[in-house]
Amino acid sequence: MVEIVEVRDLPAEHNGGLSVILSKKQPDLYFNGRRMSILSKAGKKDVAVFRCEPTGELIFKLVSYPSSVSHIARPEKILGTALISLHDLMKTGSPLSIEKWFALVPNSGIVGSKPVNLWIALSFTPPVQAPSLLHMVQTRPSTTSCFFPLSGSFQQDETWTCVVDEGGNRIINLQMRCL
Repeated sequence: MVEIVEVRDLPAEHNGGLSVILSKKQPDLYFNGRRMSILSKAGKKDVAVFRCEPTGELIFKLVSYPSSVSHIARPEKILGTALISLHDLMKTGSPLSIEKWFALVPNSGIVGSKPVNLWIALSFTPPVQAPSLLHMVQTRPSTTSCFFPLSGSFQQDETWTCVVDEGGNRIINLQMRCL
């Protein structure tokens, strides 16, 4: 869960709206990103509750957008970026929440005397290994991709069984015989 609480040391020439784009540095199976408002500027709490893979980095981009309707004449501008490493959050003994000021790395086109800072509140639940679900699939020797004869011949009472995971990936092949 993430909340953007406040922004400070904003450049004096800033004269538009603000928001934060939350994303991950690399593609993620579960999380595609989200735009969030800043509590101190919007006057209302905007909390992002999401799940993501426990690897990589979260990216927080502070963007300024024009207060006028014409976004074409003046598109939004990235004021700075902060990164939070999920690896650091997952270390044994680290707290399950943080709330602190993060100094933003300024965008190359933005120059200022002080870095812009974001107060980010973040809490998380560490990942838990899900139980594996395995399936046994009985196959006929002549039609299966699981067929690996260990000897040169088959008898009529032999069957092969594949054990596969949720994704259909083969874990093990078993040869069963009726004696």
